[in-house]
Amino acid sequence: MNIAIVGAGPVGCYAAYLLAKKGYSIELYDQKKEIGKPVQCTGIFPSEIKKFIEMDKCFLVNVIKKVELFSASKKAVFNKEEYVVDRTKFDQFLLDLAVLQGVKFNPGCQLVGLKKNQKNKINLIFKKGKGVLLVSPDLIIGADGDGDYGSIGKTEWNP
Repeated sequence: MNIAIVGAGPVGCYAAYLLAKKGYSIELYDQKKEIGKPVQCTGIFPSEIKKFIEMDKCFLVNVIKKVELFSASKKAVFNKEEYVVDRTKFDQFLLDLAVLQGVKFNPGCQLVGLKKNQKNKINLIFKKGKGVLLVSPDLIIGADGDGDYGSIGKTEWNP
């Protein structure tokens, strides 16, 4: 089974890694050319992350015992072990895990459309540089985190 994952952030890379480990053929697409930049999220993770990923020295910045988060309307306090990571290095670490497992990474691919083909499968239409890339996977996973539905939910659908 050929699987296309749109979005090479932590969730997309980790999903790609796990699926490749199970023997699936995975292609990972992201509009950015360099993963992890710009940093768009916090680098604070609860200790439960260790169930999924070992904390590697290459991205672990600090271990803290208390976190206080403030927003315009609320304050949240967590009194347990938390990890502070370098998000760029963390994201790149997960991408490296996926690629080492056999995932094909396609940077600089912006999803611009979806279209049903003659075999009743969905084609993904990517803009890559000045060209267009047409992909027809067996399964599509949207992991780009772009808005409420991701770019797959916002692209033009041409049945």
